[in-house]
Amino acid sequence: MFLVGFPCDIGARNRDGRGGLERGPESFRELFSLTAFPSDPACNTEENSKKAANLKIYDLGNVEIDHGRATEDRDLIMEIVCKKLTNLIDQVVSTIP
Repeated sequence: MFLVGFPCDIGARNRDGRGGLERGPESFRELFSLTAFPSDPACNTEENSKKAANLKIYDLGNVEIDHGRATEDRDLIMEIVCKKLTNLIDQVVSTIP
């Protein structure tokens, strides 16, 4: 699993939504670090335990953008995300025996 943060609330503000979404990625990471897999007995099967043990999570950090140009920079944002993913995948693949 790859996590990529996008700390920007320009879309919400442009639609008269609430601000503050730029803190979303860090809030998610904080919550995610405190959260275990579901403790519901229906989820605690041997198969799910094996899947959870094999799950790898890679945090690619946040995509930093110029908030004043966020609506103009969609292509640039996608380019940055693709480069980060490509670099990380290359690193991960190089560690596989």
